[in-house]
Amino acid sequence: MALSQALYDSELEVRWTAVRGLIPFANFGRTGRESPEKDWPFPTRETHLNSISTPGLYVDEEATYLRFWKSWWEDNQNVVRELAAQEAAP
Repeated sequence: MALSQALYDSELEVRWTAVRGLIPFANFGRTGRESPEKDWPFPTRETHLNSISTPGLYVDEEATYLRFWKSWWEDNQNVVRELAAQEAAP
């Protein structure tokens, strides 16, 4: 998943973009806020608490947010890949 790799990029803007992409995916599903998936397995109190919408807040606390989202990916990457494989299967 490209977003997970972008969490480790040397550029701040790329890391911020990765976090901004993971937040709606984790909290709402593949289509984000527009159409939340009812049985989506990822939203937790922690994913909501680590959701941010302003670059300034992200920059001020980047290490905290990066640590959380990197850990979230490590914990959930297998399930995300399984869901992607199921979706790709005919």
